Amino acid sequence: MNIRKEPICLEKDIFTTRNDLLPEFRKIENLIDLQYIFSDRTQDINIPTYDHFGDIPLDDNANMSGIYTMTNPYMIIPKGATYHFSTIHRTDKPGVTEYKVEMNNNLEYLTCSFGGWYKHNDELVYIAGLIGTFHNATQNAKELYKPFSRRFCNSFVTLKDWRDWPWKVGPEALEILRSGTRFITDHSPAQSQHSHDLVLPPELI
Repeated sequence: MNIRKEPICLEKDIFTTRNDLLPEFRKIENLIDLQYIFSDRTQDINIPTYDHFGDIPLDDNANMSGIYTMTNPYMIIPKGATYHFSTIHRTDKPGVTEYKVEMNNNLEYLTCSFGGWYKHNDELVYIAGLIGTFHNATQNAKELYKPFSRRFCNSFVTLKDWRDWPWKVGPEALEILRSGTRFITDHSPAQSQHSHDLVLPPELI
């Protein structure tokens, strides 16, 4: 007997611009009061926090930290909820202390990144983002994800990659893809293969 296993995380993988995402986040923010917590390293103990997606200082230029899903990383929480962060004392830089929100210490919330332009070997490519739960997410995280599952980016074009994995592509991002820009689906642009790039089906060219 085949037993259906629940996925270890729930997510939407996206190729979008800031303009693509603004109305999508407004739909969710009309339903739930959210906050967006910067989740990369910072030396500011007052970790950057935003009440609206439109307040986040994004410019579509992705900041790479090794894996595409970590570009412009943020955690999404219900407004006013408490969260945990780590304190990092830099051994390579004596006296420097950094702070970072770790998703594995905040399993009741969502992780998100926004992707964007990335320069690789003098070539401008476009990398992906995502919205979703972390591995072994709690029931609270799954509930928080539900409006994203039902409403977020659902009107966008869905394109399948070489693994038959679905990607939501926003209207502006679709025009960037039509222009011939590489859309990277591999985890690292530095190791990406052209055969793994997202491509337009003939009917959308």
